[in-house]
Amino acid sequence: MSKSARSKSRRGRRRGHRSRNSGQRILTALAVIGIVSWLALKGAVWVISPFVNDHWAVCTVTDKDRVSTASSGRSDSRIYTEECGVLVNKDMWVRGKTRSADVYSQVRRGKRYSMHVVGIRLGVVSAFPNVLEVKPVRSKREAA
Repeated sequence: MSKSARSKSRRGRRRGHRSRNSGQRILTALAVIGIVSWLALKGAVWVISPFVNDHWAVCTVTDKDRVSTASSGRSDSRIYTEECGVLVNKDMWVRGKTRSADVYSQVRRGKRYSMHVVGIRLGVVSAFPNVLEVKPVRSKREAA
């Protein structure tokens, strides 16, 4: 085979041949897009959460605890309820709430409370509605 024929056959293989790194590049690009999308979603939830789904609900507390987040070293106060699901209790400066420890100490297992709740539950980014205020409910009439 002549030199020019070998050269043409090599060029022909290169056109249809994808480099080994192209698969890695595609996976890296998809990973970057996924991470950026997740951060954007988490940021959007953080920004709009104080202003959406603002309501009062009567909830029976079944348990409460503090959940530590390993990445930041902080912990969240969580309140578990029968009717309202899992709620978080943390300061929310934009709504004027700066006494989350007082709200948390006020809540007792097995008791019913009228709770001022704001935010949404979005499991993908571990977002929970936040309790702004708690008032004990003494009778069924007060709940209505």
